[in-house]
Amino acid sequence: MALELGRTPTQSEVFARTHTRKEDREWVDKRSADVNDAYDAKLKRLQDERQAIIDVGDPEPPPPSPHR
Repeated sequence: MALELGRTPTQSEVFARTHTRKEDREWVDKRSADVNDAYDAKLKRLQDERQAIIDVGDPEPPPPSPHR
């Protein structure tokens, strides 16, 4: 996957690749889709919170988390 992308894939990209069908790129089951949606929502919330801290000028915003 890294060779295909020309970079290290994100955790989200690896999850999607391993939990979707090759033929139609549909999720293999509802649970996989739900986990992906929850992860995306949490990531967006954390990114928004971090940006809000940066926007108000906090001199030491928290680092981005490398974990899910």
